[in-house]
Amino acid sequence: MRSVFFVGLLVAIPVLAEPFSLDTIVPAKLPATMKPPKGMPSEVLAIFAPQRGDRIDCLALRPDGKYLALGGPDQNVRLWDLEKTRLAATLKLPTPVVCLAFSPDGKTLTIGDSNGNIRIHKNEGGGSYLFKSMLVAHKDMPIWSLTFSPDGGRLYSAARDKSAAVWDISKPKAVKTGSLDGHEVEVRSLSLSADGELAATAGNQDLTIRLWNLSGEKPKVAGSLKLSERVVSIGLAPDGKTLAVGGARGIPAIYERGGEKLKKLAALETGGHAATSIGYSPDGSQIVGTSGLSGTEDRVLVWDSKGAIQHEFKYGLHLHAVAFTPDGRHLIVLTESEAMIVRLPK
Repeated sequence: MRSVFFVGLLVAIPVLAEPFSLDTIVPAKLPATMKPPKGMPSEVLAIFAPQRGDRIDCLALRPDGKYLALGGPDQNVRLWDLEKTRLAATLKLPTPVVCLAFSPDGKTLTIGDSNGNIRIHKNEGGGSYLFKSMLVAHKDMPIWSLTFSPDGGRLYSAARDKSAAVWDISKPKAVKTGSLDGHEVEVRSLSLSADGELAATAGNQDLTIRLWNLSGEKPKVAGSLKLSERVVSIGLAPDGKTLAVGGARGIPAIYERGGEKLKKLAALETGGHAATSIGYSPDGSQIVGTSGLSGTEDRVLVWDSKGAIQHEFKYGLHLHAVAFTPDGRHLIVLTESEAMIVRLPK
């Protein structure tokens, strides 16, 4: 099986209002194009896919749970209204889309492209997001991850040019205010704690995870960890006390912070397989990830906070990414050409 990477890292963001719940979705009442086909596992509630079957590489959920953004190499971002189960808008871009992120208040959508640019779109009501500005953020290389600070004033970007950057986007013209430097090659994954005071970055080829203290004016190194194999994805728990790590066989694990050190708390059960697209649930009690089984079958794994498998869903598809919805009771599972809504068992 070929390697798959989560190129639109989704970080748990605290939601002030009660998020929209996908419990209201009834598969039988959906439009025909959104109904799960026969033979699809029963936990799949709905499917969102481009009409032409274009490839999808990344996703972002608006923090209120009402809108899902999907992007990929076809240079389009499609915004799906999950409450009304319809396509709300399509944003056409001049370059392939690599990652997406909504601001905590849902009013801003940022788009990272394959050329190192960040496009900022503002909400004009409903699913309409209009282009406002562009940051030439990184050196002609893909931006792998975008993440907002909890107050929405800062945007963090991680890219293939070995750098991660901090942007003040609270002003009409965004300004770079800091860097998270030190990785030898690309920065593949970036995650923030819910209070925005701690960040973790992961290099893919340099096998390194670095922690950053963000509480001061400038980011400061708060620890690092060297592993034996490549790290594909990381996720900080909302409280910042633990870090889930996904990667090659033998790497998936949970680490506990102790000062500037990361101590292995437990392995993530994978049956000896690699794990990708790692992320915590909004309340920090669960971890989700994708894992390959064979050349034709991937699976979604949901672990408890100690690394034990709680749920396992197998699909005869290649899975690119998975993320919890804000209500914590559903998952968005991304294949090469569609996004599936999966309901977790009670």
